[in-house]
Amino acid sequence: MPMLAAGIYVNSVRRWLDTYGRENAHLVAAEDFFAGVPATVCGIHEFLGLPAIEPQLHAEVLVRNPPAGVPAGRGRVAGARARVLPPL
Repeated sequence: MPMLAAGIYVNSVRRWLDTYGRENAHLVAAEDFFAGVPATVCGIHEFLGLPAIEPQLHAEVLVRNPPAGVPAGRGRVAGARARVLPPL
């Protein structure tokens, strides 16, 4: 598989959704996850039918993903993602 194709998940995601149904999949974009880790984790819990328990963020997570804002580079990635992946 060519290197670029390995990073494009749209075909794999479509096959998963076609096979199991949209109601059985909870997709989370990395930029959304890191922009709001606690809310995203609680959303995953709720999707699974579990109590939403906010995670405790460890110092290592906070250093790599500071809560003060999203770096400009991630904004470009989000824009590219929106052009490649159609809304589900």
